Amino acid sequence: MENKERYSHDINHGNPYYRISIEGFKKWLDTEQMQDEFNRMLRDRDLTLYDIACDFSIPVVMVKFFKRSA
Repeated sequence: MENKERYSHDINHGNPYYRISIEGFKKWLDTEQMQDEFNRMLRDRDLTLYDIACDFSIPVVMVKFFKRSA
């Protein structure tokens, strides 16, 4: 299953990991020391929005938000 399909499945079936606020996600990134990795993935042109959303279990709209503000 490719990431777009996996993402759609998880969102449509109410995966609780996707229920996080932007502030909650920022805190998680800091706590887990994943900010650099997340920023690297945002800059990687080979990754789709769905790739990043699936890897971090966040909605695609949040990935778009962070890409715009990066």
